[in-house]
Amino acid sequence: MKKTILYFIILICSTTLFADNQDNSFIKKIEVTGTSEKILTPDLATIEFVISTSDKSSEKAGNENAQLLDKFKSLLKTANISIDKIDSTNYNSYKSKLRNEVIKNEGKKEFYTDLQIELQIDNLSNLRNIITILSDNGVNKFNSTNHSNKYIFTVIEHADTSDASYNLVLNKYKTIENKLASLGISRSKMTIYSYKTRENSLETTEFKEEEFTNIEHSFVVHTKEVNKLGILLNIANSIGINTRSIKYDFENKKLLEDQLYGEAYLEANKKADVMLAKTNLKLFKPVTIYDNSRSIISPYYDYSYSTNYNYDTKSVSKTDKLIIEEAINYNKKFNIKKVNVSKSVNIEFEMIKK
Repeated sequence: MKKTILYFIILICSTTLFADNQDNSFIKKIEVTGTSEKILTPDLATIEFVISTSDKSSEKAGNENAQLLDKFKSLLKTANISIDKIDSTNYNSYKSKLRNEVIKNEGKKEFYTDLQIELQIDNLSNLRNIITILSDNGVNKFNSTNHSNKYIFTVIEHADTSDASYNLVLNKYKTIENKLASLGISRSKMTIYSYKTRENSLETTEFKEEEFTNIEHSFVVHTKEVNKLGILLNIANSIGINTRSIKYDFENKKLLEDQLYGEAYLEANKKADVMLAKTNLKLFKPVTIYDNSRSIISPYYDYSYSTNYNYDTKSVSKTDKLIIEEAINYNKKFNIKKVNVSKSVNIEFEMIKK
């Protein structure tokens, strides 16, 4: 009997101990996701430019290219735009042939006056002599009319002006008139039938092929003054330097990602607290944290930027002050391309009783 009681007591103690151990070894957990979102404005910019020059002389093309870069640097300095550095990325020289249109006698004209004369011939025996006189004075056509004894011929003269052309043709008419009078043909037999003056251009077009040397110098500008980026681009465009692309970046990506991570963690913690608010449990400590969005802040390019500023060939004659003033005015229309980033973290918390 004593042995039975003893076994019973040991069994009860063992069961209680086992139950306590089971309760302590069972760990309750909860998993939540926190997300943080931000629209970030970049604070670094790398702009790729290209200077293109062309001339029949390779030396002149190269010098003009170098002068444009020097002028660009000078304008940026005057505009108080700080540049970290300028790196050349490519320098290319190649030959090309251009077919140019050359106009000779540009603007030059001549005027032709046609004087049509009707001649009545009563004695056909004079016809051969009449034709000889007309031929000697440049008349090549002598046509009969519907009237049997009337003929038509045309006297043509040309000169630099309309008046001179008209006077020349009248003088020839008088010469013919006098010659015919010597044949016994009365002046009354000659009648001016019509006249007209026409204009003829003496311009001629030729095509001349010329060889040119083309220089393309590509370079990148690194700057932290992103707020002045529009001015920088406008200055480049104003002197004929083309922009190829803009690469945006962030100076302290780690700090920004840490801030996003902290906000995502706090959101996850808050979610868990809300979920456990009506239970007898509370958060104890995070067991595992999984960040599924590492290195989300990275450089990005903008190829579709617009400054609404068009290159004007007259800019070469503008003063540096005027170029900078116009560049500043157009800067108001330039929009920096911002980026939307988000970071998510999955956190597994251990829970304990309240």
